[in-house]
Amino acid sequence: MGCFYASSRSHCFFHTRCFIKRVTTDEAMDLSDSQHPYMDIRSGDLHNTSKVIESKYIDLMEQAEISLNKKQWAIGPILPRKLDYISNRENICLDWLNKQPPRSVLYVSFGTITSFSDRQIKELAMGLEQSKQRFIWVLRDTDRGDIFKGEDRKVELPEGFEERVEGVGLVVREWAPQPEILAHSSTGGFMSHCDWNSLLREYYYGSAYSCLAYAH
Repeated sequence: MGCFYASSRSHCFFHTRCFIKRVTTDEAMDLSDSQHPYMDIRSGDLHNTSKVIESKYIDLMEQAEISLNKKQWAIGPILPRKLDYISNRENICLDWLNKQPPRSVLYVSFGTITSFSDRQIKELAMGLEQSKQRFIWVLRDTDRGDIFKGEDRKVELPEGFEERVEGVGLVVREWAPQPEILAHSSTGGFMSHCDWNSLLREYYYGSAYSCLAYAH
């Protein structure tokens, strides 16, 4: 039996309970707590990383005082070899990208557990507009994984923003196919909150990366 971690760093912060509790439900926390007794009987840990990317961290995790003599396997990056799972259906993001010049679009997305204040959103909107940079901005409120909570807050943009950037920028309020967006020939940059899966995709597809401080 093994335990899987997104990256070696996430293992170091696995017990940062105060953070996890803010981005998940009580039911998910109870499930996580129920797994703790089995940690001592596991055979080892799987990490979604590689020594090419995180050799120092993997070496650190393999030290007996940290690994508790458990095996550590770096099996990443775990990414799809082919991106054809939505190729047969229309998608507004990909249709829009198909009309843009190569390497010209900045993809802006901060995941489903990052939440910006109204002021931060307006500042980012102003920056994108004034830059005249082509962009796709996936703008969703924090998803705590609670489908019974009700309607999410609708993030408000500056009045008239979407009309003013029409043709240059695209605002997406629903799910977006991030792997295919990053792999698209028109995408030249990625602005995000530096989560591990996004970093792996950025390394793999070779987009320029711009990181903003994590916000909740």
